[in-house]
Amino acid sequence: MITKLVLIDDDRYFRRSAQRFLESHLPDVHIISCDSAEEGERLITLHQPSVVVLDIKLPGIDGLELLDRMEHKARDPFVVVISGQQATEEQVNSTYIDALNRGALHFHRKGDDEQKLLAIVRRQLEADAVRRSREPLAEILELPELDLTLYPNENQARYADMDVRLTPIESRYLGLLMSHNGNTVSLQTFYEVLCDAEGESARHFDQTNKQNIRTHICYLRKKLGQDSNSEQLIETVRTKGYRLVSS
Repeated sequence: MITKLVLIDDDRYFRRSAQRFLESHLPDVHIISCDSAEEGERLITLHQPSVVVLDIKLPGIDGLELLDRMEHKARDPFVVVISGQQATEEQVNSTYIDALNRGALHFHRKGDDEQKLLAIVRRQLEADAVRRSREPLAEILELPELDLTLYPNENQARYADMDVRLTPIESRYLGLLMSHNGNTVSLQTFYEVLCDAEGESARHFDQTNKQNIRTHICYLRKKLGQDSNSEQLIETVRTKGYRLVSS
């Protein structure tokens, strides 16, 4: 599944600038943009994005009304609302509270450091990945192009005509990688899935956590018949995480 983000803003300069910036830092995320709530609603229904970045002041239907409409979608995306630089502090606070009451999770003001927006979006993408990992899995996950099949409820997989018995955590990790086929799954997401599987609360993410993840991935690779000299099905994305090699 390709991770998607919808950006809705009628300010053409900000929309193009924000899209270029996010695309340069989130190469595994498909970003679609538009300039109206009506088109945004259509894109959200069509693409089922993980995150929506939404301007409040839009022509026609405004961002707040679109938030109300999104409550009735089958799968709500995480929403980051944005406001113009000219808004007063009182207006910003009032709009933010209204947006939070309608389901938005974060707020970004145009003119603030773009890195802040990037950090917010990254957190929401991580949260969405964990949310998806908790959703009931299909009885079978298949990637025919990789000759890979996972049976989540049985903690078993089949890869290149080889039956593989997995631990519950290995099964969840493989399912996570398969659902993001070709896209990088971050170390933070693996950590939160590990905590969720073990019934623990995610705390400070440190080197010990990273080593635990590497250990699970190492065993998973070995069970799939991989070693350091073979072509890797599970590729390490340096300092970021892991992904399935889709070609």
